[in-house]
Amino acid sequence: MRVLIVDDCCDTADTVQEILQDWGHEARAVYSGPQALELIAGFSPQVILCDLAMPGMHGFAFCAALKDHPEARETRLIAVSGYSDQAMRERCEDAGFERHLQKPVDFEELQRSLEG
Repeated sequence: MRVLIVDDCCDTADTVQEILQDWGHEARAVYSGPQALELIAGFSPQVILCDLAMPGMHGFAFCAALKDHPEARETRLIAVSGYSDQAMRERCEDAGFERHLQKPVDFEELQRSLEG
């Protein structure tokens, strides 16, 4: 599976990328929403793991921009955030995220999320 990780915390993004690659996925990490939007056309991710609290372009703005990206029509979008109350989960769902994972990410839950 092709997975794009979007997180302004480089250590987090890189660690998740390494784990996903160890699991056999093709994974790439970027550190901002604009970087992710540039990469999508050439990478065509099947899943995007997106941090919500990023400077510049937060996860909700990225999600909105992604809707206009023709190469991402079939891409599954998963929110990743330290905020996990019910209101945040509902906001994520309303914005178009398929799932919400709480930081620090439980890797078993991540694996289940990637499976569908």
